[in-house]
Amino acid sequence: AEAKDYAKALEILDAEVRRGEHLRNALFSAGTIAKRAGRYEAARDYLVRLRELEPESGVVRMALVQAYS
Repeated sequence: AEAKDYAKALEILDAEVRRGEHLRNALFSAGTIAKRAGRYEAARDYLVRLRELEPESGVVRMALVQAYS
């Protein structure tokens, strides 16, 4: 059930990312959820996009480091 919840959450967040709605929050949340779901490449993709928007954010850097580990 948990995997299904992650998949649904990512589907919703990915739609927000495509629309550009709440982009920063959607990218961070999608990256976090993708990592928890074991989708590390997707997590890195979301977080790299977020880092481009917020290059000075320590929170984003830490999340990206965790996605690589």
